[in-house]
Amino acid sequence: MALWRRPVSHHPSIYVAPLPFHPLHAPTIETAPAPPPSPTISVPRLILTLAIAMVLAVLFGARGLVHAGEGMPDGPFRTATLAVGNRVLAISEAAHLTIPWDAAQAALGRAQQTSAPLLAVTPPPATPLPSPTPRTVPPAVAGSGPHHTLSKPTATATPKPTPKPTPRPTVALRVPTPHNPLRVLTTGDSLMGYLGPELVDELSHVGPIRGFVDVHDGTGLTRPDFVDWSVVARQQIAADNPDAIVVLIGGNDFQNMTLGNRVFIAGTPAWTREYQRRAEICMRIWTSGDKRRLYWLSMPPARDPSWAYDDARINQALQRAAAHVPGARYINILGPITNHGRYTDFVNVGGQPTLIREPDGVHLNIAGSDIVAHEVRPLIAKEWHLSWHHAKK
Repeated sequence: MALWRRPVSHHPSIYVAPLPFHPLHAPTIETAPAPPPSPTISVPRLILTLAIAMVLAVLFGARGLVHAGEGMPDGPFRTATLAVGNRVLAISEAAHLTIPWDAAQAALGRAQQTSAPLLAVTPPPATPLPSPTPRTVPPAVAGSGPHHTLSKPTATATPKPTPKPTPRPTVALRVPTPHNPLRVLTTGDSLMGYLGPELVDELSHVGPIRGFVDVHDGTGLTRPDFVDWSVVARQQIAADNPDAIVVLIGGNDFQNMTLGNRVFIAGTPAWTREYQRRAEICMRIWTSGDKRRLYWLSMPPARDPSWAYDDARINQALQRAAAHVPGARYINILGPITNHGRYTDFVNVGGQPTLIREPDGVHLNIAGSDIVAHEVRPLIAKEWHLSWHHAKK
């Protein structure tokens, strides 16, 4: 049987006889090379590789592990994390394995805080009034509450009288231009994660701005031993020189506070006063003596009722603090993202129920952050005369 034949013409008057088969006339058939075998690894080797990677990650990130543990609320999990982290950190420091971590944090502007913190410093006591019969105050806690526990008792100092609010200044603000845009810093804890970039984008559509976003996850005002926001605020002013600062903090502040040998139970009046004191310190740093404008957003209530109660105390403290600091303004954003001030997962947007919260019941999702950005944008735009029409003049 012939394997190959010469083509035959289909013209009716032409006949081409087929040629006899010859091996030299056979066509060459090229075949693709076989693909290399897929790389494989045995299960024991895979487990060993993952174990080595985890050990190296812990050794190189030991400082971060300890830092994270320091920011946790008091309890067995924090104790265990710090116990393991400190032992690993000692090994890492002895082997100089912390150098890459320290260099990376310094490059990101998150070097270990070395400045003297303000939030953790006990304020000077008020001058006592003369009394013919001095009395001794027995040890007591700074507050009590149904949903928080106290780790150690302490003495309660007599609260200082609330100072009178400083009249809000009426200084005319400059009109930003493309050559001298408004410098806007959005900062806070993870609650600002979606909101910060969204607000910067919103403002860029109404006038010339230069935006900065600086988010510090897992931080707050209650744990200056973890991250002191008075130090962070100074660093931000020096690095970004903002004209306007938008702040949202509080997602990690559902815990007690300590100041020296005093303990403030979350949700109590004493805790609220201490939170106000710390907020005022940060506000004065950000505003720099009324040279800048600060917009501190209210804390959205959490799903957990006890946390929502603390959120209300946080907002009370922030509102009082802003009334005492020229250039600071407390912005209530709860209207469009709550159910008459109470927690809700859904709100109506354009007649449609829209999910605005993350599954943790604390954070706003992208849709919720977008709603807040739309609320805050016109306030800043109006106060700073943000308009591309004015900028072109």
